[in-house]
Amino acid sequence: MPHHSQTDSLEPAASIREEIRKQGPMTFARYMDLCLYHPEHGYYTSGAGRIGKEGDFFTASDVGTCFGRCVTRVLQEMDQALGNPEPFRLLEFGGGRGLLARDILDAAAADEDFARRLQYTLADRSAGMREQAAGEAAEARIVDPVKEPDEPAGHGCVLAVELFDALPVHRVVRREGRLREIRVGLDTAGEPAAVEVDPLPEVEAYAAKYGAAALEGQEAEVCLAAEEQFRRMAATLRSGFMILVDYGHPAARLYDASRPGGTLLAYHRHSTNDEFVRRIGKWPSHPVPEAVIFCYQASLLDHIREHHDVTRGDGYFAKMMLPAAAGGRVGVVGGHGIGAPFAATY
Repeated sequence: MPHHSQTDSLEPAASIREEIRKQGPMTFARYMDLCLYHPEHGYYTSGAGRIGKEGDFFTASDVGTCFGRCVTRVLQEMDQALGNPEPFRLLEFGGGRGLLARDILDAAAADEDFARRLQYTLADRSAGMREQAAGEAAEARIVDPVKEPDEPAGHGCVLAVELFDALPVHRVVRREGRLREIRVGLDTAGEPAAVEVDPLPEVEAYAAKYGAAALEGQEAEVCLAAEEQFRRMAATLRSGFMILVDYGHPAARLYDASRPGGTLLAYHRHSTNDEFVRRIGKWPSHPVPEAVIFCYQASLLDHIREHHDVTRGDGYFAKMMLPAAAGGRVGVVGGHGIGAPFAATY
């Protein structure tokens, strides 16, 4: 969940405060949706300049064309398995600036028959992204998935790269054995602040089904939007395949004891934090440690957490703990993936 840069206007915060004053604490899913997709000032909807090497994060297509060429090879195998349909429809959800579309279209051009039958549709909620995509991949049909009707079922493939991890989520926590939902209200100064209320029935049912926030004090995310998004994508296919590239774990691992604070992260300038509510448009307050220790054993992380005085600081593509004995100069990082080594060069 990206933050706005310090120089950006903070209109989303004003919109959020006004809605809370009128309607009471909002679900975190609603809050997250406004931050990311506010019609005028949302992180994604206000323009395409936030993504890339000069922005807050970048994608595989920012690095080069290799990923697009690999996807195209798989698409050609799918095309053969489907009997070379006319057309072969490729629908990309969350297509952004059209960089991946451009790479796929260029790679497909090497196969004249496949390129002729390939019908590319790129869907993205951001008007700024769609504008850039139209210039980047002029051959593709560019649509707003909110306003445009769903594509009729056809033969081909649905493609989504890091779409599901950006869907709005509800947040929950276990308190005195009961599930509570973390919403966004206002503190005494009128600033957005986390408040805990009884969960919505659908949120509680989801948490019970998948074991979210099963332990006392544990926080977790509940993504009700994921199932609806998946159904909508599947409905566009009469026959074919889906390519979904994203982050995730089986529910038992996603919600286990190694993630007491959940998995939600905010991004700013290629680093992460967990200042979701109080710091709209602001940089996290905790200092950058001078050294980082990468810990690959969950049991060792648990030992450090249980036997040492630590402050939690989210950053560097992972969960970070700052031992008090080191005065905040050393961070211990765990729960990271392949991006973790980049922390060493920050």
